[in-house]
Amino acid sequence: MKLLLWYISIIFLFLLTSTTTVQAHHGFTGRYNASNPIYLQGTIQEATYSPPHARITIYIPNSLTIPKDFLNNQNLSNDIGGHSLEDPSILKETLGRDVELIFPPGMTSELSNMENKPVNGSELQAVVYRNCINGELRVQMALFENGESVVRDMVNQTQVETCENSSDETEKTSSSANDNAAEDRQKQASNSFFWIFVLLLLLLIGGFAGYRLFKKK
Repeated sequence: MKLLLWYISIIFLFLLTSTTTVQAHHGFTGRYNASNPIYLQGTIQEATYSPPHARITIYIPNSLTIPKDFLNNQNLSNDIGGHSLEDPSILKETLGRDVELIFPPGMTSELSNMENKPVNGSELQAVVYRNCINGELRVQMALFENGESVVRDMVNQTQVETCENSSDETEKTSSSANDNAAEDRQKQASNSFFWIFVLLLLLLIGGFAGYRLFKKK
């Protein structure tokens, strides 16, 4: 009996940890300035494609400019969550240094499934949103030297109109962005809890079977 109780306790702790992880990951923590998309272009220094977030570090030259042909890309005009990526700007503090780009889960999956993943030394162009709190750069669109590209197809973060002031009077959160974000979080959390429940059920069945065999011995 003690063995069965120990086994159930381990399963409970696993379920509690998994639930906390899911809630933390899908919490949409932080705020991203969607009114000021940022253009980045540079040479890939390091890349990891492990979920939930692919991370690519690029070196951005001091002489960075936005190519005219890039501004004609039709993906820039896609309005998602009340914001398009048109008229991106250059962030001066990124020039002449290595910068890490963070990819949302959906775009990470696309990158992971690419047969010819971007390699170190190749070029990357991207439009990102900047986190108002920690400065994290979250990719909304990326074009690679090998011709591959990944583009957002949903709201991937909490989007705000400005980072200058956090008060309700000066900072307006996009309602459409929040609605889409909430819906996406609910779907992803539901899927995660379903698989956690299935795993818990299998573990309970296995534990009960193991207990019966142990008891017979």
